[in-house]
Amino acid sequence: MVIFDSFLRKPFAHRGLYDADAPENSLASFRNTIVAGFGIELDVIGLADHLPIVFHDISLARLTNRIRTIKDLNLRNLKEVYLKNGENIPTLEEILASVAGNVPILLEVKDDNECFNDPHDQFIIKVAEQVENYKGPIAVMAFNPSVVSKLKGLSSEIPKGLVTDDFYSKDWNSLDLTKRKALTNLDFLKTLDLDFISHNVKKINSAQVTMARNIGLPVICWTVRSKKEENFARKNFDNITFEHYLPDYSFLNK
Repeated sequence: MVIFDSFLRKPFAHRGLYDADAPENSLASFRNTIVAGFGIELDVIGLADHLPIVFHDISLARLTNRIRTIKDLNLRNLKEVYLKNGENIPTLEEILASVAGNVPILLEVKDDNECFNDPHDQFIIKVAEQVENYKGPIAVMAFNPSVVSKLKGLSSEIPKGLVTDDFYSKDWNSLDLTKRKALTNLDFLKTLDLDFISHNVKKINSAQVTMARNIGLPVICWTVRSKKEENFARKNFDNITFEHYLPDYSFLNK
């Protein structure tokens, strides 16, 4: 897919280049990323009114001044919640306006129930509308195949991918065995018409990576956290998502 080539040239900063002054998934972290010249990986989740915001967790406790959940908020009371640097949690619309095509965006749509059930249609429609209207390079992805399926109506110019892992590990105990098997075997590969997958960097010997390679799908990895891990990832994946260090700039122009 020619349109996807730009997504293989620049490493993606996982939730932006974040630190104590620029929390993950914040406007500040994305400004840092643009200045450094990397791509942006970000998370999108829906409020109670299904408005897409850029935030990773369901709970607000780790990253904000509140201990409630995302589903307790709508646009009006979102402005009463502050990140650790004093910024508000940004909406997807605000982030897209701020990035404005300066660097590629790798947008992960979060599954707010963590069980890979059907996502709410209104949320997916709002995400799709904003992505479709965005003028810069952007790709969408999700762990949940149902999310990717509902995004199929997006323009063919917008790459769509699946985030994958070792679904038999303890991290996925919330999923029943049937779902784990389907996710591992990529049972929905033909119906989703994927453009790429993004796989756990520590799980290179996986069925998903093998299947993707066999049909020519690019494979990005998550999440690289050191130069040593990057050297390994560069030998096995087409691009990286990284955090807590800066990748080798020599790869940026490849």
